[in-house]
Amino acid sequence: MQPELRTIPTGTPGASQDFALRQHKVLRNTYMLLALSLIPTAIGAAIGTNLDLGFMRTSPMLSFVAILAVFYGWIYASSATRKARSAWPCCSASRCSSGLLLGPLLHRPSVSATAPNW
Repeated sequence: MQPELRTIPTGTPGASQDFALRQHKVLRNTYMLLALSLIPTAIGAAIGTNLDLGFMRTSPMLSFVAILAVFYGWIYASSATRKARSAWPCCSASRCSSGLLLGPLLHRPSVSATAPNW
């Protein structure tokens, strides 16, 4: 899917090419940041598969509120540091915590000898 390049009516032939190059750079940077944010998510998911998060099943409402508070805290911290140098570590930590919660979904439990074979 190729993006349609719009021309800029400025009278100079180089202006439309500059616009296309800037648009391409923004798209490239967006996909680069998306790919880079996948790395902490994968690390968090790898850690989350080895953690025992069974304590969250004992009180699901409290766990839900705690998870919501953590994620809203990361969103607030990311928006508060969006122009500082600490924005990238904050975003990475937020992605890592979301990967942590993906871990149990990706974890395949070991099959024991007494488990029924369905």
